[in-house]
Amino acid sequence: MEYLGKTAYRWLSRMSPLQQYMFALAAAGHALPNFTMYAENAGKGKLAVQLRGIADSMWRDLSGSTDEFAEDAEKSLMTLRKSVADDGTFGAEAAQNALDLMENALEASTLRSENPARVASDLSFDIIASAEATRKGKPLSDEELDESALINAERDFEIDLIRFIREKSGGPKHERLREMSDADGVSNIGISLK
Repeated sequence: MEYLGKTAYRWLSRMSPLQQYMFALAAAGHALPNFTMYAENAGKGKLAVQLRGIADSMWRDLSGSTDEFAEDAEKSLMTLRKSVADDGTFGAEAAQNALDLMENALEASTLRSENPARVASDLSFDIIASAEATRKGKPLSDEELDESALINAERDFEIDLIRFIREKSGGPKHERLREMSDADGVSNIGISLK
């Protein structure tokens, strides 16, 4: 299912590599509460701190205030993935999905992926579709997904990101983009840290 529409997908495909990175990192940041919920449920709070540290490094990279970080971040993400794999703790799947989004953003930072903004968008919507199916106890039809409050909130979030990133206004965008990504502590699947 295409959640955003042809115009938005065209905008995503026409973004510069830096804009793709911005979008991918914002989408990953929007899923961080999912990982934090898992880490708290599993009694592994340090893992959430570690992932937040990786995200912080990437935000500093966007602002131009950091040196090379990608190799360390990649190793840390691999360690986190092993810590979550086959865990069985409530929220482990959402945590793995948050790691997928962060890995996509990392690949965007090093120009190792093609169209990471579209990948991030698709991953985010797939995560929501999976969460909604879990809540309902069955996969949802395209029509049901289109009516989902979480799908509509994600659509609004992503369209706002695209518009903001495409604005020609001067000055650094990373601080405002990070605020948008944090979404008052509410994740793409409705997990709230407040």
